[in-house]
Amino acid sequence: MAIHFSSKKSNADRTSAIIATPEIKAIVTTPAIKTEERAVEIIRPKRQYSYQTVFEGNERRLIWEGLGEDVSRATNALEVLQMAGLDFTVEKEPIYTADGVKIPNMVVTRRYDMLPNGESLASTVFGAVSNRYQPVQNGIGFALLDALYGHNGFAVETAGQFDDGKIVWVEARLPERVMTGENIAPYIVFTNRHDGKGSVKVCLTPVRVVCRNTLNLALRKAERTFAVRHTATANEKLEAAKETLNRYNAYLDAMAEEVEKQKRMCLGKAKIDNMIETLLAYKENDTQRVKDRVLLNREELRSVYNNAPDLDGYEHSAFRFVNAVSDWATHRQPARQTANYASNLMKSTLEGNEYIDTAYRMVEAMEVDAIKVVATV
Repeated sequence: MAIHFSSKKSNADRTSAIIATPEIKAIVTTPAIKTEERAVEIIRPKRQYSYQTVFEGNERRLIWEGLGEDVSRATNALEVLQMAGLDFTVEKEPIYTADGVKIPNMVVTRRYDMLPNGESLASTVFGAVSNRYQPVQNGIGFALLDALYGHNGFAVETAGQFDDGKIVWVEARLPERVMTGENIAPYIVFTNRHDGKGSVKVCLTPVRVVCRNTLNLALRKAERTFAVRHTATANEKLEAAKETLNRYNAYLDAMAEEVEKQKRMCLGKAKIDNMIETLLAYKENDTQRVKDRVLLNREELRSVYNNAPDLDGYEHSAFRFVNAVSDWATHRQPARQTANYASNLMKSTLEGNEYIDTAYRMVEAMEVDAIKVVATV
């Protein structure tokens, strides 16, 4: 089945698309832009990567470093969007069959960029959505930044986009906080989606300063991600800003409690080996190549757990295990560097890296009477 959608622009600017089932691929052709194929949703097999230690000179990167644009000189949300090239609009457009019949209850979302002459240029198709879907423009989605600027040291640093604007993000930082003897840098990443698969979200992303390991754990007592209301008036912005900061403080308080508990959970070598094998498992019917890769990953993670400099002063504990997993999962270098590796890592980490989440769930599930409580070194 071939499906076409209309464009509101002139024939010179018009972009046609074909959306084919079941993979729902969109082929976008624009006269002014090189023809290319874009997939609204493609499920790719996961790749395996090798770990390389990156402690030299303490030059370890945050998951968003090298992505996006520096917007640290911006003083409000509009300037952030303009500096990062995120001041585009998103519109809905109808879809038609090859015979010219309009598809009911279904539209596509498309990006429009403003040209210097005041005209708008149709470009990327983000996806097919229900006609009830209402795109949230970036200026509205990030309006609460205006109320956060200058509040308790809040500072926006970087902003960027994934998939030509399908997902837009803004990263900000609050002053460091000491948590059970650890210096923690509280980062916040705001995201806005234009493909109908999510709302404006706040992703809380605490980072250990000494090693830049991400510790956005899926705590039971506080959420690490949450949706934010659209704001228009000054009072609404203030309320949204207050709620964001209150929820982050609650998350950090809950994390401090959890970190303290993890530091006091002493784990023996046999237990750690078993947890690593459970975390990085393979199936009996996997190929030998897959099994060899898993075994290599286990050795890499075991080496990080035993040798990472930032973990030298700690007992062999749950805290050490979770941090080793975070280190290995977010700082390893790919065996083959792909163009999307860094952006995929950031996207997967913001809402919960699968390895870190699994490691934390394993720690949570451990029997209390099998844990020896010791004093933190």
